[in-house]
Amino acid sequence: MNLSFHVAGFTVKVVHSMVHDGNMSAKFGDPFSSEANRRRFLGLNTNMTDKTIARMQAEQGNVVMGVEQLTDTVYACDGLVTDRTNQIMELNSGDYPSIIIFSTKYHLLAHIHAGRRTLDAGIIAQAILKLQLRCPRLTFYPQEFQAIITPGICPQCYHFPGDYYEEHLKAKWPNVEPNAAGRFPIDLRGRIQRELQAFGMTKIMTWGGCNVCQMAMFSHLRGQTDRTRYGRHLVAAWLEE
Repeated sequence: MNLSFHVAGFTVKVVHSMVHDGNMSAKFGDPFSSEANRRRFLGLNTNMTDKTIARMQAEQGNVVMGVEQLTDTVYACDGLVTDRTNQIMELNSGDYPSIIIFSTKYHLLAHIHAGRRTLDAGIIAQAILKLQLRCPRLTFYPQEFQAIITPGICPQCYHFPGDYYEEHLKAKWPNVEPNAAGRFPIDLRGRIQRELQAFGMTKIMTWGGCNVCQMAMFSHLRGQTDRTRYGRHLVAAWLEE
């Protein structure tokens, strides 16, 4: 799946792989085939030197880093920000969505790993701060930015027993009502949207559905019992002229 937004001479590209694109993570399969899948999906080859890769190695925290290296680099963090053209920011995704925040006016792009722990740690606020530091007059102008929430696990698939919710989740996820089975559903994409709106953003797109419900996507949760679909997606975003 892919999206393109073209404004004022710049294009923002956002791509999300599917099962038919192959597993994208060496951790969950053959490293040679996963790397070949990745390069094929991104349209890279040895003759292309105009794009560099910033690969996010998720740490389940709130560290957001600016992409500073001019060569392919792995960053141990849960968010990346760039103002460079042809700088691909990528993440191997299991069940959690990504957030892509961008402004073609200011030529800024952020890619955020939006898991439960990273949201609890304040990853969105940290990403907004990083973007703000690169905006004119060091001010974040929400009306000039758009956000895309990529496919991720839905509340019908992501739920916890009552004792776990009370002990570990309630402080950060209050007022969650149990479902018919007595389990407590966690709505990641709903929370993401509310937090973005709290920063004044109104141009928010929820893209695709639940990767656990849809067999065309990989799923960490479903892969525990269905090894034929145990892999990782690639989610990537970059700016083009």
